[in-house]
Amino acid sequence: RESEDGQGIVNARKAVDAALTDGGGSTTSEPQLSSSTSALNFGTVLTELEMTLSNGGSGDLENVNLGGDQPWLSTAPLSVDASGLGRYSVEVSRDGLEPGIYEGTLTATSSANSIQIRVLLSVADATESELGQIYLLLFDPAADEVVAQSIGQLTALGYSFTLPTVPAGSYQFFAGTDLDNDLLICDPGEACGAYLTIDQPLTLEVTSDRSDINFPIEYLIAIPGAAAASENGTIGSSPELRRLPDTP
Repeated sequence: RESEDGQGIVNARKAVDAALTDGGGSTTSEPQLSSSTSALNFGTVLTELEMTLSNGGSGDLENVNLGGDQPWLSTAPLSVDASGLGRYSVEVSRDGLEPGIYEGTLTATSSANSIQIRVLLSVADATESELGQIYLLLFDPAADEVVAQSIGQLTALGYSFTLPTVPAGSYQFFAGTDLDNDLLICDPGEACGAYLTIDQPLTLEVTSDRSDINFPIEYLIAIPGAAAASENGTIGSSPELRRLPDTP
């Protein structure tokens, strides 16, 4: 209600709507196809990763399709609705590929817009094997710190780790080399890995001994601009992976 002296209560919502209308804008958000990631990095080991397509706006989004532009790149729906929104599996095949780095593009189309997702994979020489001394770090994301670590023992099946006893809680697992001995693993040029992947580390609720934590550790190929991925992307900067100095 407006007073006699011109003062009153402003209805902010109506004011914004009026301004948008005067400017030719709309107060209704349009449908917008978005992806859970802007890039997928398969490194030298991974053959399958998952991604999710969703409606980042409002309104109906139809005719969603996802496909790749390389013969070694394929997609398959895992759990999608009638419009094509949901979880997809993305697979790569290294059969017949020479050692090197390969790049492809996934294109997701819809009735509203289309988006592209970069895909990288590496084919390693069969003679590459031992990575050197590998540190496994148990990272507490809530405290933003490493709470335990172990040095890997090379076996015929890969590196084996045994971590000291820690309190039950939520943890992430990272592993890598520290070639320059600066107490930081996963620096540029160093081997690195994480459970589930280095681009998408998974937080696990640990309440008892676990012997089923397996993931690749490798010299990853970098995706330029990955740290600056959109707000819908899952690739971002990693935490500071500082190993404990009292372990040789």
